[in-house]
Amino acid sequence: MASELITGFAGRPHVGSDDVGAFQAGILGVGSYVLQTGQQLKATVASANKVTIGTGDLVMNGRHVRMATATDLTIQNGSQGQKRNDLIVCRYSKASDGKETATLVVVKGTATSGTPADPSYNKTSILDGASVSDMPLYRIPITNLSVGTPVQLFKVLTPLGTVGDSVTQLPDIEFGVVSGVTSSVGAIGITWSRHSTQPNAVFVEFAPITVESVKLNFTPIMHSVEAKNCQVRLRDDRTQSWAGVQPVSLYWLAIWD
Repeated sequence: MASELITGFAGRPHVGSDDVGAFQAGILGVGSYVLQTGQQLKATVASANKVTIGTGDLVMNGRHVRMATATDLTIQNGSQGQKRNDLIVCRYSKASDGKETATLVVVKGTATSGTPADPSYNKTSILDGASVSDMPLYRIPITNLSVGTPVQLFKVLTPLGTVGDSVTQLPDIEFGVVSGVTSSVGAIGITWSRHSTQPNAVFVEFAPITVESVKLNFTPIMHSVEAKNCQVRLRDDRTQSWAGVQPVSLYWLAIWD
């Protein structure tokens, strides 16, 4: 079937986890993230060989996994004079009958007297058809017999509501290009199109021009800023004096609260 209406009545059950997963991945991103719910899967070293993962939610390649209660995981004892890195991962599995599960698993690393490396894990995305896929949550460093502080490996996804708030707080701006000829003292005006109050800041950049095969360069200097416009004067970079009558193009940006 070339196309299928997922959110439509088909007269039969037809929406599967692949459909929902692809939809959520398209909205949230194809990677793996922890959401800002519950305890955000906070890791706590509970004893010499036990780490507790708090409540929360995560999304693996579009698949939503909820940790409604805290989970205790056993870390195998280390060895004297050895170091090891273990990984705590959320493991997605799809059985031969199509049933899908997600559980927290400890992937044991290799002990060494030098610098330990993280153990390998299943990196293939669920979106690519993986039957087993791991989302690393924490690195657990083990030195001698001691379990060190868990190192967070996941990103916490910013909620859309927070993104909306940050966008609404962006400054109000106007920008454009003004082209024309300066006055006898090298001045040219820029008029705001939407505002009638003085902006907080104005930025102006000179667009170099060529006259009779000579490239002219001037530095724009803000002369005055008013409620409806501003005046810019050009300083000749060759003579360090004000330009006179001169063709000019300026890029400008003005900012209001």
